[in-house]
Amino acid sequence: MIEQVKPQAAEKYLKAHMTFRKMEFPFIHNLEKLVEFHLGTGSDIS
Repeated sequence: MIEQVKPQAAEKYLKAHMTFRKMEFPFIHNLEKLVEFHLGTGSDIS
């Protein structure tokens, strides 16, 4: 269970960040694909 908490928290953070930046993103639950998508937009995560 604990192994799932960190990736899930990271996924929620990344989705919140993209929502805050008014970015459209795919509704998926794959952190790796979300990070790849975000990096492809050229936007900074910080």
